[in-house]
Amino acid sequence: MRRNRIILMILWILSLIFITVSGTQTAYGFFILLTMIPFLSLFYIFLVNHYFWIDQHINSHDLIANHRSDYRFVLQNDSFIPFSGIRVFFFPDYSSVSERDMRSEYELFFGGRIVKRDSLICHYRGEYHIGIKAVVIQDFFRLFSFTRDLKRPLFVRVKPDIIRLDDLRSNKETLNTLRENRFRRNVPDLLLRDYIPGDDLRFINWKVSAASQKLMMRQMNGEERQGIALIMDSCRYTEDPREYLPIENKILETVIALDLFFLQKAIPVTIYLEEETIKELSGDSLHSFETNYERLSAFRFSSAKRPAALCSGILSSNSLFNKAMVFLILGRMDPSYSSLIGLLRQRDLPLTVVVIGDRPDVALSQIQSGENTGFLFIKTDDDLREVL
Repeated sequence: MRRNRIILMILWILSLIFITVSGTQTAYGFFILLTMIPFLSLFYIFLVNHYFWIDQHINSHDLIANHRSDYRFVLQNDSFIPFSGIRVFFFPDYSSVSERDMRSEYELFFGGRIVKRDSLICHYRGEYHIGIKAVVIQDFFRLFSFTRDLKRPLFVRVKPDIIRLDDLRSNKETLNTLRENRFRRNVPDLLLRDYIPGDDLRFINWKVSAASQKLMMRQMNGEERQGIALIMDSCRYTEDPREYLPIENKILETVIALDLFFLQKAIPVTIYLEEETIKELSGDSLHSFETNYERLSAFRFSSAKRPAALCSGILSSNSLFNKAMVFLILGRMDPSYSSLIGLLRQRDLPLTVVVIGDRPDVALSQIQSGENTGFLFIKTDDDLREVL
């Protein structure tokens, strides 16, 4: 486009020189023609913008991430002149239209109509615009272009994808331990240990505590630990949708995949998350999974939610330490989670920390792995069936 303007300017200057040298009617006609070209181009763009009509349609505004949906758009010329050099641009960050060449230009004769049918995929859970974002109109001489944003782009609500796991590749040893020790006795032993915040106060040995001047707990001879705890980070760490949508989508995908995996094996699951208060989504059957999936699909992350509030709320419920295994699914490592990890280690609870993101978490690398504790870093575009 810039090159065409330079060429036109050079020709216009040469036409002035031609008039000065010859002064013929041909020279003046050539000069007038070159002078009128920019005005004709602008008038053409005005006509196209006024008479050009576009429409797009999708089979449903409630979609599931990574699932194809039927999509079509219509271009129509309602004027008396042919249109050329029309390009459409799609929202590029959160969805994609298969086999659509962004460099394609469309031509429409007067009264012409073009219908394009395709399939569209939304990559992330959330609410956002998809499909055509803008139309670019160019004149025949490629001197000017005009970009027209659609006044009513398609808006969709996308639920997270359901990933079915055949096995947990990163946790086979822990799973074996879980199967072997699924049911244990719940009888106090003579052994004692120091009190840990979150312990059941009913098992404090008050006589020994008074003598030692500190709270002492009666240890359990094979504490009964059943079920899986999934702790879901509820905080939004950035205001840029291009950053938080992929992370939040993968957090929900991971929680949903683990919930389905254990419920299919008849292992009870409790999901901990923060809404107005700390919520526990419990289930022990696939019917419970459907309910949890709908709740998680409608869940809203927020920058007002704090990891410290989630951790303190979980510890105050006293239910976490009765679980057989804990998964901590995070968008970012926070000092509050580091403290929670320390408490779980003291109670010898099998723990897997999953951090979602495309960049390594510095805080995560500072925490050393221990017995019954594993760390897993998952990128937003990883396939959970291969990494989890």
